[in-house]
Amino acid sequence: MVQTKSIYIYGSGGHGKVVGEIARLNGYENIIFLDDKKGLKFSKNLAKFDIIIAVGDNKIRAKLQEKVLNLGFNVVSLIHPKAVISKSAVINQGVVVMAGAIINPDAIIEDGVIINSAAVIEHECVIKKFAHISPNSALAGGVTVGEFCHLGLGSSVIQNIKIGKNSVVGAGAVVINNIPSNSVAVGVPAKVIKNLKLKSLLDKESIFIYYESWEFDCCGKYFSVRDKIDWSVDLDIELRIDKFNIELYYDGHCRAISPYSLVGIVKSINKLYKDDNGNRLVKCCINTNRFEENYKDYRFFGYIVEIENFTLKECRE
Repeated sequence: MVQTKSIYIYGSGGHGKVVGEIARLNGYENIIFLDDKKGLKFSKNLAKFDIIIAVGDNKIRAKLQEKVLNLGFNVVSLIHPKAVISKSAVINQGVVVMAGAIINPDAIIEDGVIINSAAVIEHECVIKKFAHISPNSALAGGVTVGEFCHLGLGSSVIQNIKIGKNSVVGAGAVVINNIPSNSVAVGVPAKVIKNLKLKSLLDKESIFIYYESWEFDCCGKYFSVRDKIDWSVDLDIELRIDKFNIELYYDGHCRAISPYSLVGIVKSINKLYKDDNGNRLVKCCINTNRFEENYKDYRFFGYIVEIENFTLKECRE
């Protein structure tokens, strides 16, 4: 008896429908849609069929792909039969290439990338992990698109341009200059209109915070006044910083940290904010209070932090 070729499509929205159609055209007969919000949910106990993540959000797609790989599922790439792929192009794991797309010689498409309908990826381009190139976008030769980038519908990029990670290029934009990481760029020619302040820490980090309140509830633990908080994180952390607040998101839940109640924060937090060249974006400045630069755990009090054009208010000691 011939075994039916089966695949899980993890994501049942509109994008999932298109991916499912590509799977059918690739010879899969049993196409099973999974969705954690409705219908059949993903489970580690499912039969180990092939699987593809069909979620448009780049960072969610990355997390789901890591999860299913860790549980032993085989993540495949799906290429529409009417896409044109050079034999010298490299297509990595979990990639979807849709109808009419063209990927020319020596291009590299890294894990989890979406190359949408009729997109053109010219010779020697590098599309890094979990980026999304929208329909009818065109990249000239030698372009590098960073991790988690989104290039909008019909955008164009001239040769040898570098687009930094986590950036968004608006629909119809024409990119003629390099785009920094964490940027939103729109228009003709494309101009950066926003610097994204969301900092995602995808690797394990230890963050030390001295907190002034008598009681602080975080992640199921209680800390009393001036207790040292040491997070050795297994899950992603996000730090959102603006003029008035530091907000720490752990496992999807906001833990607001007000500058008026924050006593100090470890100097090593500076390493969390670096540009693509390794230069620090966070600067600790001496103010009217003391700055304990050489203290054994590098804590400091009464600090002022500058992040690009933003300045936090001074904390009380």
